[in-house]
Amino acid sequence: MESCLERSGHPCGTVSAVRHRARRPGLDQQRPGRHPVRAGLFCFQSGPPVQRLQPGCALVQAPAGWVASRARLPARGRCPAGANEHHGKFRGHGLRGPLARAPRRQQRTGPLFSRRCRARLAPQERKESAVNSTLRLAVLADDYTGGADAASMLVRAGARVVQCFGPDVALSAISGLAPDAIVASLKIRSIEPDLACETLRRAFRALSPLRPRQWQLKYCSTFDSTERGNIGPLCSELLTLAGEPFTIAAPALPVNGRTQYRGHLFVHGVLLSESPMRDHPITPMRDSNLVRHLQKQTARRVGLIPLETVRRGVTAVRSHIAELQKQGIEIALADAILDDDLLVLARACRSLRVLTGGSGITAALPAAWTRWTPGALSAPRNAAGRTLLLAGSCSEATLRQIRHWQQSGGLLIPVDAQALLGSPGLEAQRLHAAIAAAFDCGAVPLVASSSPPGARTPMAAESIEKLFAAIAARAAAGLDVRRIAVAGGETSGAVIDAIGLRAAAVASELSPGVPVLASLDPPGFTLVPKSGNFGPPEFFRLALEIMENG
Repeated sequence: MESCLERSGHPCGTVSAVRHRARRPGLDQQRPGRHPVRAGLFCFQSGPPVQRLQPGCALVQAPAGWVASRARLPARGRCPAGANEHHGKFRGHGLRGPLARAPRRQQRTGPLFSRRCRARLAPQERKESAVNSTLRLAVLADDYTGGADAASMLVRAGARVVQCFGPDVALSAISGLAPDAIVASLKIRSIEPDLACETLRRAFRALSPLRPRQWQLKYCSTFDSTERGNIGPLCSELLTLAGEPFTIAAPALPVNGRTQYRGHLFVHGVLLSESPMRDHPITPMRDSNLVRHLQKQTARRVGLIPLETVRRGVTAVRSHIAELQKQGIEIALADAILDDDLLVLARACRSLRVLTGGSGITAALPAAWTRWTPGALSAPRNAAGRTLLLAGSCSEATLRQIRHWQQSGGLLIPVDAQALLGSPGLEAQRLHAAIAAAFDCGAVPLVASSSPPGARTPMAAESIEKLFAAIAARAAAGLDVRRIAVAGGETSGAVIDAIGLRAAAVASELSPGVPVLASLDPPGFTLVPKSGNFGPPEFFRLALEIMENG
């Protein structure tokens, strides 16, 4: 069959596209500029558009900015000498833009992305286009155990996860692993907003070359932040970095009793402001209305996705989000009291590039991923060496865990708070000697600070962190400690920094929100870090068993 172009004989000039179709009544009268209706053969002619070439052919003016590949046409469909050199077939061979039947994501790699086109890119674009990223999610967590919480939830959902520590992510340590998600754990929960945002920017820049499909700012499910806290500024900063106009805030974590209803946060059915979190030594929470609380922290307008909308399903949530955006809302608190509510939110927000919330929404995200197969990373085996248990939290959950360990016959080495404040160096030496003596007897010691909730000042909390950091570093260097379980968010962060851990594979999950980490950089450590409020009463016994027996 002769091509339309060969029969048109049109003189050289502007580029137009011609399409051959079966004749139907009225087709000959199609106006130039209208997109074709049916698939067929595209060829190209030069010259200004004409109203009509021949019966059965409609002419379409090539829209500005369209791209055609250099794919081969059949012999009769090639452009004659003197015509424009770019040519291509319609279906599956590189024609992109408004002329295609359906929108297609621009292809930056592969045979259709020619060397000639790649050469036109700036050096940084060439570098990024060479990355074949499988990264579905990049989580920016506000503290180390918060990151561990998110990582364990993703592993439970079947995702392959690497957890990194600090804003300068060690990408070299995870090369070849191809994780589905990377959790960058930062220490920004309790610091000033400006410093927190700067740390967030460093982590965002470090992970950007991997081109994650979604970003999540992960904060505690109890929304640990004062009125002048940094959750609002961090949400705003991540939206700015990603160039996005809207995000949700979903702190609920039903599996651990954290739920949100009508914008109010509850802990095991009790309003947050009436729970023990009211007296947290660093981030006391006195207002359970998160819409009001978050609005005090940011200039962006804050709204609500109520539970009634969530229960109506994905379409209702998407419509509500569209309506909120019309009203100028940029951050929407999302109600959720069941895991199924979070699944609805995850599916409804699949097209959002930025999400914020607790590990509950993190756990729901893999269910919304398409063309994905669950799996596990090839994590290193449990480290050989001695085991040390540390408890620096004063939360009620951790105090129960300490009592359970002691009542079940475990060895407890308590921290002398008065001695610590008076002479921290001498107290650290005493504890190190006690740990060494326990190892000589074949025992696994638990070193614990047992101050009751509300009795610890910020200054004492800082002293506890430094003490446990010194204990862990000295025990790793001098006592061959390679397996460590730590209770307490700030304490876990201090210990991880003290042993120089930068990246770890998430090997398994001990309990909801509590992962087992196999270190990658440096190798040779097994860690079980957890937030003070997480874990069952027998946490230390379970941690000991899983670290020693796998």
